[in-house]
Amino acid sequence: MNDIIAGFILAGASLHRWGLEREEAERQRIAAEQRCREIEEAGRKKEQELRDLLTQVESWQRTTQIRSYVEAVRSAVAVGKRAIDRANLEQWAA
Repeated sequence: MNDIIAGFILAGASLHRWGLEREEAERQRIAAEQRCREIEEAGRKKEQELRDLLTQVESWQRTTQIRSYVEAVRSAVAVGKRAIDRANLEQWAA
């Protein structure tokens, strides 16, 4: 009878340890998944920052080209190479 009780106690202890190990494994799995989500989110954020930066660069380049063009037209009008009414030119260039 004592052997049976001792067996139950050992089995109970083993089941308890197994349950604790399963809980720890589950916590580690959840933590690993969270780290993966954080890494993926950081990657998406970096990609969006790069797209935003490229958009800003393209806008800056377009703006620079337009300003250069407007200045070239103003210069051409100033030296008489191009005939445009000054009022229309300034309205157009504004």
